[in-house]
Amino acid sequence: MARRKATRLSPKALLRLRSKLVQEGYGNFLFSEDTLTKAYNLETNRPEDTIENRIRPVSDSLLSIKNPDELAERVKSVLIEGPVVPIPGSYYMFRYMAKTPEIKFDLNPLVQVTEVFSYGFIAYNFHWGRNRKYTYPEVQGGLYQVTADELRDLELIPFQNFQMKPPK
Repeated sequence: MARRKATRLSPKALLRLRSKLVQEGYGNFLFSEDTLTKAYNLETNRPEDTIENRIRPVSDSLLSIKNPDELAERVKSVLIEGPVVPIPGSYYMFRYMAKTPEIKFDLNPLVQVTEVFSYGFIAYNFHWGRNRKYTYPEVQGGLYQVTADELRDLELIPFQNFQMKPPK
């Protein structure tokens, strides 16, 4: 089988891809500019503080939870689910189910996206400590964008769930 060459997407192509994936049912959760401004405080250039950090108010309630999937769901409950196509340089958490047999994967990745392609994206996974490839159809639901301040808190929460995809 011939390998397809990955094509890095321009911002315009990225927008077209997002629109196409939404039409195909992969994350029909597009935000208006107003929603993003409110959610990520884009109106000011001041750094995120504890008041704007969505993770800290629930961090005490996470202490008694041992199941990583329950932890991830509780954290996602205070975040906003976004589209499946990420923005390079941004931080996200999401649910991922690998399709490749006999591969170890993180069911609840916490990542910084480095490159976006027509088939998926490459991101630095903070649980693995290295870059990983992710394909759009295997992202379960949308992506949950987090701020750099929230990322620092999320790195302390053990919601990683490493799984081995069984052989076919």
